[in-house]
Amino acid sequence: MRSPIPELGDIDNPERQRNLDRYLKNCVFVCHSSIDTDFIEKNIETFLDRSLTIATYTPDDGAWTYPYGIFCFDYARTKEMYTALVNTALKQCAAFVVVASENAAKSEWVRKEIRYSTTRFDQILVIHIDDMSFAQFREKLELPEAFAGPDQLLSVEVRYGVPIEKSHLLAVATHYFRQQYITPSGIRRPLGNTIR
Repeated sequence: MRSPIPELGDIDNPERQRNLDRYLKNCVFVCHSSIDTDFIEKNIETFLDRSLTIATYTPDDGAWTYPYGIFCFDYARTKEMYTALVNTALKQCAAFVVVASENAAKSEWVRKEIRYSTTRFDQILVIHIDDMSFAQFREKLELPEAFAGPDQLLSVEVRYGVPIEKSHLLAVATHYFRQQYITPSGIRRPLGNTIR
């Protein structure tokens, strides 16, 4: 289940950036290699979406308020909009998830996204999908400054997509999102879409 990109308007339209900012506010950014897209779509996205729902749905005056969703940007799907989408989402996102794999460790985009994320987030969620340890992943990225804090990583494994792994992902991701989506007043509810 891949969240759709909205109609943002013509590339040269000044409204486009405002639409993009508004749409991506409070999103969950999933940093990954496009080579892993099929596995992520089948085994990770739906469970991240469910955990986000569990963590953030809160009744407020008869309405449910929730963040805009899970975003895994793929150049093949977004083409000329890719750089703008990634840059805006990284600035606007309220939570950051890394899908760690051999493929991701080789990606220049993953390296850039992680470098930026470590300046913004006290904690990130790391999902391992192959046998590479996080120490090996970090070493291959050649980012010694990344994830230096002792409590900066929350990690889970989804190597085969079996039910027990998916249940564990649901629990860990729900816990992570509850920590990330806290308003200044302490309410665990992000600004976002409202349904009445």
